[in-house]
Amino acid sequence: FIAIGIPSELAFGAANRSLARNLLALGIVGSLALVAAWVGGDAFVLRRVNTLVGATQRLAAGDLTVRTGIRGNGELDHLARAFDEMAEALEKTHQSEKMAALGRLAAGVAHELRNPLTVIDGRLRLLRMQLERGEGVDPRRLADLLPRFEDASERMKAIIAGMSDYSKPVKATPTRLDVGELLAGTRELVAYQARKAEVTVNLDVPADRPSILGDRSEMTQILLNLATNAIEAMAGSGGALTLRARTQPGQDGAARVVIEVADTGPGIAVEALEKVWQAFYTTKAEGTGLGLSIVRALVEKQPGAEITVETAVGVGTTFRVTMTAA
Repeated sequence: FIAIGIPSELAFGAANRSLARNLLALGIVGSLALVAAWVGGDAFVLRRVNTLVGATQRLAAGDLTVRTGIRGNGELDHLARAFDEMAEALEKTHQSEKMAALGRLAAGVAHELRNPLTVIDGRLRLLRMQLERGEGVDPRRLADLLPRFEDASERMKAIIAGMSDYSKPVKATPTRLDVGELLAGTRELVAYQARKAEVTVNLDVPADRPSILGDRSEMTQILLNLATNAIEAMAGSGGALTLRARTQPGQDGAARVVIEVADTGPGIAVEALEKVWQAFYTTKAEGTGLGLSIVRALVEKQPGAEITVETAVGVGTTFRVTMTAA
């Protein structure tokens, strides 16, 4: 027989080269597919995790309207839905507390409205009696009564306006606000509660009546919450609550308005001071601990505003809201 020898490289070289190219291409395609799957899956998970973390931080800062909006059937999706349900429940709880506070305010306002109404009613009765007896009304006497009517009317308007601003769930609209008017309205709203707690309320506003840029309803909520907390801290022992406003130059040279709500209560302990802004932290027997976290969230919604606190145990506490002058 005849044996013919052919080198293997010559016989299988083309096939081997083709196989190697195919294997290399398959490896590259497989690797790319794995990388794409890993990156895509990682991004998919990370987006949900980041959304949850961001929503949690906003909720902790007092934003009860935050929702993740995540939908799906995965474990993270179930967790996101549970978070959204919890946030919704907290928002409803806060609204319930706000309505309860509004009810307590209404009871106090009824007492506060009684005084100016009594003044007006009494003076009008005297005038009617004079007219019924055929007596003329002395113009000087009438001129003396008119300022009392005006004062009583202004006080009632301040009380009603404060109640309206506190209760309105309107969209925030920053406008030019008279700080003196805001503080006077706050004083009227807490007057009854302060009197029951044996707390005097002082108003300290400069003659030039500084203005700020902010939302009226939210500023009313901020001041009323801080004033109410101060009165509750002094309840039983009495004290003084001061609502103060002043102007100062900012770091950029622009005028800033500082609003202070200061009390002579027991102060806040150092270990508690670090937690007062945290949601759900409270030293009260009742309440959710959302008050100051909501206050800070509302302050941060005002243009260029910030809030700080200064306290001394046994001396008192001062909350300062610094805002842009309008």
